[in-house]
Amino acid sequence: MKGFLAALAAGFFITLQGVANTRISGELGTWQAAAMTQLTGFVGALLLALLLRSWQPSKLLEVKPIYGIGGALGAFIIFGNVTAIQQVGITLTTALVLLGQLGLTFLIEWRGWIGVPKTRMGTMQVAGIILMAGGVMLLSI
Repeated sequence: MKGFLAALAAGFFITLQGVANTRISGELGTWQAAAMTQLTGFVGALLLALLLRSWQPSKLLEVKPIYGIGGALGAFIIFGNVTAIQQVGITLTTALVLLGQLGLTFLIEWRGWIGVPKTRMGTMQVAGIILMAGGVMLLSI
């Protein structure tokens, strides 16, 4: 149950962030909005880690450097969201983002990429993606 609530909360925050970033980009520019969001996210996360006493700088050396690109990808996520919201609106953007996430995670789990254990994907999983794609098509009409 805790995982479901965390996922719902993340979805709410992603939506709010997308709207806020779109507004910021109108004032500053899209890449500047992405930079500002990444910076404030870093500061917020660092303050929370310090407040919760979970900050362990020595652990940073244990992380494979390649995984550091995860944060850098955030700038492209923000840019893509802002651009899409400006062009097609927030509802269709959200649906397309979710479809993109689902499609890539399907491939990652199916193929076992990036160190993720392989997962057997069957007819029901493929049907789920097709149904979601159909829902996105309905939203775009």
